[in-house]
Amino acid sequence: MYARGMDERRTVLATSALKVEWLRCELGPERTAPSYTTERQVLFPLSGTFRWHVARTTSLLDPNHVMFVETDEESWDTHPTGSTVTCLIATVATPLSRRLWRSSAPFAARTTRASSRLQADYTWFAAAIAHGDQPAAVWEERAVQLLADATAEAGGANPPRCAATELARRAKELFGDHGELLSLSELAELLDVSPAHLTASFCRAEGVPIVRYQIQLRIMRALRELPYANDLAALAVELGFASHSHFSTAFRARIGVTPSQFRAAARRGDSLERIRKRVRAAAG
Repeated sequence: MYARGMDERRTVLATSALKVEWLRCELGPERTAPSYTTERQVLFPLSGTFRWHVARTTSLLDPNHVMFVETDEESWDTHPTGSTVTCLIATVATPLSRRLWRSSAPFAARTTRASSRLQADYTWFAAAIAHGDQPAAVWEERAVQLLADATAEAGGANPPRCAATELARRAKELFGDHGELLSLSELAELLDVSPAHLTASFCRAEGVPIVRYQIQLRIMRALRELPYANDLAALAVELGFASHSHFSTAFRARIGVTPSQFRAAARRGDSLERIRKRVRAAAG
């Protein structure tokens, strides 16, 4: 992924097996210069939305999706009005690529919807690798696990290419990635369709109801901001939760740890999965 107006692109991990980069760039209506990769890549969006164009297909990427980039396919990016995008890009060397992907199905599908757990894992990785002092081999192992988990969630089915997909994409462009909830009636009016048609089309394209999709974006925003937030009660209110308790309950139900536990893990570089196991053991 390359863009005009690129602000920053830095390598956070480089081994013989893979390279992980953190990217921040500005996108707008004008298409970026065409790009392609000679090694397979997986892109984990952290913030912002953009349209990814490959041949005659267009996908809408936001922080609820992971993107699989096949080798030697020309692509470019746009956004209708302008968006600041941040993401992690993992470029995988051929030997590891052969072990990870015995099927090209994820790359044929191009995108997959990420679970809240996967979002937490790669958001944690982006923050923790900047603060932790673990050996490169440890971070490589965790990066490979992210890739394996993203691949498992991708499954083997190509997403539908139909009118429902296009309507869902238009709705997602209205959501942005800020976490504010738009009502069904408001969305239907903006898109000039009936609420029933919008509900059915969105569920068919994304596999979840509109409200649940928007709540996942809200939790993703929390994941981005928690490593740098000192006042969790203020963050809860800013995100639109009724209280810190409501925020903590919703967060733990989706992520498996509390907001304060996630923040501590991201700041110290502690294993998020180890904390989840301790939480499960204490509860059981």
